[in-house]
Formats: sequence, structure tokens, C-alpha cells
Amino acid sequence: MTQSWERQGERGSQFMLRLLLLCTRLLGRTLTRLVLFPITAYFLLTATAARSASRDYLRRVLGREPGWRDVARHFHCLANVSLDRVFLLRRGATGFDVHRHASADSMEITTRPSGCIMVLAHLGSHEALRLRAGQRALQLRVLMDLEVGRKLMSLLVALNPAMASQVIDASQRGPGLVLKLRDALEQGANVGIMADRATTEERAIEADFLGGRARFAVGPWMLAAAVGAPVILAFGLYRGGNRYDLHTEVFAERISLPRGQRDEALRSYVQNYAARLEHYARLAPYNWFNFYDYWVSPTGSAPSPAPATP
Repeated sequence: MTQSWERQGERGSQFMLRLLLLCTRLLGRTLTRLVLFPITAYFLLTATAARSASRDYLRRVLGREPGWRDVARHFHCLANVSLDRVFLLRRGATGFDVHRHASADSMEITTRPSGCIMVLAHLGSHEALRLRAGQRALQLRVLMDLEVGRKLMSLLVALNPAMASQVIDASQRGPGLVLKLRDALEQGANVGIMADRATTEERAIEADFLGGRARFAVGPWMLAAAVGAPVILAFGLYRGGNRYDLHTEVFAERISLPRGQRDEALRSYVQNYAARLEHYARLAPYNWFNFYDYWVSPTGSAPSPAPATP
């Protein structure tokens, strides 16, 4: 990868969110949406690496060479979702048109007394996932590495202190983190874990994704196996205007990593996740918000994935 997403994503998101936060206080959502056009133009002209990453991704997901309008639409979608994040955190579903697309078994799991693991991605808005039909709130506690996302966390504190207090700090790995997750699940919370990015230091497995090979962290699947909770895939896709489509589906009733077959099982889970992530990316191609060099090689030229064991 040409640039670490840990630094690139934090810097870009922080600047945009602070600018949008100021605009929302002064102008409200309707007028601030007009400000998104010059913001989009600014990033389109100055964010060279992100623009290149956008073209690479769009070429894969659209199946054609993207034009500048495609890249602009991609950037503008990010701006809209970032703006809506502010309002979703401040006042919930008020003013939004939320459509839920959930399998019956996923709905049943989210209503159990004990919680589940909700695997999230930088696709659309995970804030929108807190909203159910009828504007009932979904209890969702997000796992976040506060050493990586401390600036975004400061914005969350400013917008919704109660929700910020429910964030589970993932910066300290090991048995302590597993105990935090189990405690949250026993209290009936659904724990959201991002699974579409891997830091440069953490263990990861390469999988086929949108015609290439990409690195996916194994941590989410190992944590899910450790707590023994059901796993649901969840995506809040932005559809323009004030509409969001919320998709949930059961990924596994339980993640099983048999002794002696752990690496093989992890590869299978990661590849299945990559296939479902690709499905939803194709449903809403401009909702993808990984603006960095995501792929490690084209399909067929990547080395075999390294074992996930220490």
C-alpha cells in the first residue's frame, strides 16, 4: 500500500467532519448540503492519492473506466454521509427516510436477550444502522481503537456524549478485550466491529475481492469465536437525499475455529465476508469509503496467504 490508511483516513475525516460540524451549526442540513459541492471540488482537485484510489475502485466495481463525474460522485457521496453522521448522532432518525432490509433470522437474533456481533465496514453509514423501522433505536456498541481514531472520538464526544461513553476501546488487545465484549453482549448490546481494513501491524489474510487480492484482518473473527456470539453482517447504504437502506443478514450462528484447522477456517470466513462485502459494494458502488491503495495485487498474482498463527 502506498500510504497507511491509519494516517490518511484519520486526517481526511477529521478535517471534513470539523468543517461540516461548523456548517451544520450555522446553516442546518438543507443549506449545508449546498456547501458539499465546493468541498467535493476541493478534495477532487487536491487529494491526488484518494482520487487515484477512487478510480481504481470504481474501475473494479463498475466494470468500466470511470470518468471524472464518477469520481466526483464518489467524493460527494462521502461528503453527504459525513454530513448526515452529524445529524444522526445529534438527533437520531428525525428527518431521514430509513428502509430496513433484514432477513427474518437476523431480526430474530437482534431481539434476543443476549447481544450479537455486527460486522461492519466502511461502506455507507454505520450510524444509520442504529435506526430501526419506526425509528426505534438499536442498541449498538462499536469497537474502536482509540489510539487510531482518537480525533474522530473527540467529535463523537462533542456530538453525543452518551453514545461516546458506549464505545468499546480496542487499543488493548488480549483477554481484557474479550471480557469487555462478553460483558456488553450479556447486557444485551450488539457489538459492532469493522472488518474491512487491516492495520500494517495486525495479522491479516488475503482474499479475492473485486477482481484483486486485498488484506482483511483476522481479529474480528477471532474475537467473535472467543465470545461465541452469533455474527450478523450489517450495512447502512446511502441512497441519496435523506434515504438510507439498512441491510442485515446472518453470517454465522457461531464462528468456529477448530484446533489444528484454525488457519483454514479463518481463510474461509474471510473469503466469505469478502464475497458478501463485494455484493453490497456493487449494490451501492459510490458508498465505498476506503480512499487508499486497497489491493495488494491483481487476482492470480498474489502469493499464498501467510498463516494466521503467531
